[in-house]
Amino acid sequence: GDWEVEVEVRGARHLPQKDFLFGSCDPYCLVEFAKARYKTETMKRTVDPTWDQIFVFGLRDWRRFGDALFTVRDWDRMSKDDDVGWGLISEGTVTKLLRGGLGASETFVLPLFSPEQNLQDYVEGKRTRVVGRDGKEAELEVKLSVSRAGEIPEEEGSEEALASARSWKGVGEGLCKHGAVEEECEACDAVRKALMWLSKTAEVRPARALECRRDIGVTVVSDCAKRDG
Repeated sequence: GDWEVEVEVRGARHLPQKDFLFGSCDPYCLVEFAKARYKTETMKRTVDPTWDQIFVFGLRDWRRFGDALFTVRDWDRMSKDDDVGWGLISEGTVTKLLRGGLGASETFVLPLFSPEQNLQDYVEGKRTRVVGRDGKEAELEVKLSVSRAGEIPEEEGSEEALASARSWKGVGEGLCKHGAVEEECEACDAVRKALMWLSKTAEVRPARALECRRDIGVTVVSDCAKRDG
């Protein structure tokens, strides 16, 4: 059945000064999730905006909806709006929330990363935080709630994929060698599903396998290494 997730964008703190004339910022937040995109109101002249806006996202397949990406931008009347920073909630984290069923919710305080953040460095843990006007690291507070719940199968993945996921010890050490779209690699996709299911049962705990797929797939599986070897 279908699922619905409410995303409440509460506010941001310690944003940098973008408007040097007034020494402040005119921030708004873009929310991209499950192939939908919403935008908060623009708050004028503040580095600590409060939005308290809720957006509802529909999920037809609980296994394939991607990461929730949040981009804080600075509105500018005379020129193109500037990116302030971005944060994300991984698909794997949302899946764990969905397993809690109707009414499950969690509040996240997300670090905001530089718009120039290199994805490869991000995956490897070399991350550049946005620093605010007050010298503190910028952050974004959001809350996710399951407002409509469908059914989740007991197990995902073939026995072969499960066995591969259980035996693979190097999860999260690099990028899948099969390119930008993980759906193009059936082997990667099968083991990704198996890893996701196994991680919920505490049988394996992938370090960063499902943590960030902002632009390209980052799941690493033994099948890829063997085939490309």
